[in-house]
Amino acid sequence: MANLPVHESSLALIKAFVQKPAHALILQSASSQALQLTADFLATSILDTFSTKDNPAVLLMPKDSAAVGIEEIREIQKFIKLKTVGKQTIRRIICISNAEKMSTEAQNALLKILEEPPLDTILIICTKSTDALLPTIRSRAQTISLKNPTRTQYMSIYSTQGPTAVEKAFLMSDGLPEAMDALLLGETENSSAADITQAKQILGSSAFDRLIQVEVISKNKTAPQVLKALESMCYAALKQSASKNAASSKQWARRLKLILDAERDLTFNVSSKIVLTDLFLQM
Repeated sequence: MANLPVHESSLALIKAFVQKPAHALILQSASSQALQLTADFLATSILDTFSTKDNPAVLLMPKDSAAVGIEEIREIQKFIKLKTVGKQTIRRIICISNAEKMSTEAQNALLKILEEPPLDTILIICTKSTDALLPTIRSRAQTISLKNPTRTQYMSIYSTQGPTAVEKAFLMSDGLPEAMDALLLGETENSSAADITQAKQILGSSAFDRLIQVEVISKNKTAPQVLKALESMCYAALKQSASKNAASSKQWARRLKLILDAERDLTFNVSSKIVLTDLFLQM
């Protein structure tokens, strides 16, 4: 449990839930990694099993689609009609990922399950935004917000990387677990980590090379995420250079202002191609 990439206060809430679980739990975090690992930890701990993979007592949704739709809810309904075996109070767990992408139709169907939950089943709903869930769903489930680990926790987690590297990564990543992995371990399996890696490449590239990436970023619709990653990295670099190099500090401050202006322009629905092209030419 100590290895879960969440704040100590969140660890305490997770431990309390394992000891006294409710029949529905909403896990909220900006980190996909934290959501996945916490849900897996809860399922294995409560069911007293080694793994959720290929476990007949665990249903992980969605399976093949990007989000849970009405067909997935129907599969959940069929799943809870099956009989469970064993003497444990909780003998079955359903985990829904990317719940913020659920349609209203799917949420209303899920609500019917929450209104009369099976006594031997726990439903874990993982979402990056609780606001995306219907108020009626939120009112029928316990919620645990998974805060990012502290600097001290990260120093322990990445003890082999050295305090200077961990501190720099912490500032650049805003403490997001997958971004920390990307910066310190080079792992880029998820979108947040990929955004950090791409931001590093952009900052180290020539204007010509940066412009080549404009089309890809616009096509993938990742401009807001990439700009946010650039903002975090420029802020960290500015903070580190402020007391050491006045010229470098001025350069990072200029870059940061350009990025903030670009983020503002995107909020006014300016074309991402125009915004990124202008930014990458001036950086």
